[in-house]
Amino acid sequence: MRPLHRMAIRSALAAGLLALAALARAQPTLAVEDPRAFGWQIGDKLERRLVLLVPPGYRLDLESLPTPAQGSAIELRRVERDGAADDARQTLHLHYQVLRSAPQPALYELPAVRLRVLAPGAEARVIDLRVDAMPLLVEPMTPIEAPQRSGLGELRPDAEPQLLPVARERALLLGCAVVAALLLGWLLLWPRMQAWLMRRRRPFARAERAVRLALRGGQEPARIEAAMHALHAAFDAHAGRVLLATDAAAQARASAWPVPLADDVTRFFEASSRHFFGSVGDSLAGREPGLGATELRDLARRLSAAERQAAGRAGSLP
Repeated sequence: MRPLHRMAIRSALAAGLLALAALARAQPTLAVEDPRAFGWQIGDKLERRLVLLVPPGYRLDLESLPTPAQGSAIELRRVERDGAADDARQTLHLHYQVLRSAPQPALYELPAVRLRVLAPGAEARVIDLRVDAMPLLVEPMTPIEAPQRSGLGELRPDAEPQLLPVARERALLLGCAVVAALLLGWLLLWPRMQAWLMRRRRPFARAERAVRLALRGGQEPARIEAAMHALHAAFDAHAGRVLLATDAAAQARASAWPVPLADDVTRFFEASSRHFFGSVGDSLAGREPGLGATELRDLARRLSAAERQAAGRAGSLP
């Protein structure tokens, strides 16, 4: 082998041995970035940042990380970590909060931090890294005694309460009350109004009004005939067909009218038949109706009353 080649090999071996020696001498390092040491008050939050550099093969012991705790003047609220336990560069973010305030500026401390790094190898050598405690000056929020100036000394009297404008709300509430009262009244009166309307629409109730109206101006034959026509229309509507004199008795029995009323109905049909269908030679104007105004009004009233009673027995509205 030539001498030049031997020298190159020796140089390469020497460089490798030097690199291995440097690697063996490499140790983990811990740097800290502290917050400012003054100007803090109760409630303030601050962060202490730790930067850990570890050689290859080393790893951080996660059990050595600080844990949040309570009870101190400056509490550790949470811990955040960037990177894995065996990364070459890891950053720890320690978040604190000031939870105590003294009457005078007071000096507190951020506690010391101790981390453990496990070295490679079968022995698993432990390397301790420590960050010293940091002093922190906490100031009171206000002085013990307020300055003797206007508005900062003795307590001032309470301000007079001002009445809120409620005219609009009062008018709205009154309107709602009126509407509610109207609706309630409608709900209470509607059944009676419905019953009243039903009574007025019944055949004999309409006939009673028509008879009173026809006989109001006198007892002339034309008025008597109009009253009789009104009663005939009520009988037809009640029976659902044109009711003749021969059907009067059967209709009275079917309607369950009292005997006196049934007899009066029969007499009405007989008198009506004689009046409207008398002798051919007699003129209609010259025939006597056979029933007077008083009898027609009384018959219409009694028929209307019987109609209401029948509706009540059938379960209809009164």
